[in-house]
Amino acid sequence: MHFHSRRKPEDRHEDILTGNPKRSHWLRHLLFISGALNVLLLLAGILLGVLVFKYSQKVAALSPASDKQCENRTLFNQETANCTGAGSGCERCPKDWLLHGKICYYFSKDKEVKTWSWSHEDCSSRSSRMLVIKDQAELSFVRRSMTHGNLVWLGLFLACPDKKWTWVNGSVLNSDWFQVTGTNEEGSCGATKKTSIYSESCEVEANWICEKDAKGVQSLECLLWERPG
Repeated sequence: MHFHSRRKPEDRHEDILTGNPKRSHWLRHLLFISGALNVLLLLAGILLGVLVFKYSQKVAALSPASDKQCENRTLFNQETANCTGAGSGCERCPKDWLLHGKICYYFSKDKEVKTWSWSHEDCSSRSSRMLVIKDQAELSFVRRSMTHGNLVWLGLFLACPDKKWTWVNGSVLNSDWFQVTGTNEEGSCGATKKTSIYSESCEVEANWICEKDAKGVQSLECLLWERPG
């Protein structure tokens, strides 16, 4: 009579892993492949997340800058960047210049005075021109921005031989908008003080104002300047 002992489940499991070399070899391969696939799926998920994040940033950067963004940028650095608040983007002026509309204005310092010709040269050296007043609104802005009561040169002179008041851009002064107080003598240039435009000798030393177009800035740069407000 032969007796067969009943094998425990853990013994059979041990045979699968060690008792049959061929079977355990394939099992190890399957486990390795499964682990590798899991790692690849994890890496793919991380890469996809990074790509989605970068794409969303790019879309946001290309969108037009809002008025609030421009206001925040102006508050953050009033000296180096100004904003029109027009909603279509930002405009920027150099340091020590003021922005009005889409024009940058440079006002010479209180004790910084020159003749009309030297004032003209100074504006040229700043890649700008002496102030040409286009309308009463601009003249009002200039007067509000002047921090002193000194005489200030404009880009206005008496052209010969016609003796017509002419701006440095070649246009003739519109007498319906502006009246020049003083004599129309050869060698006269236009200056402003308080609420009037005066005829003065071009050799008189006075302050001066330069102007040039504001530099347009892409929306991405506006966003980079944005700070919580």
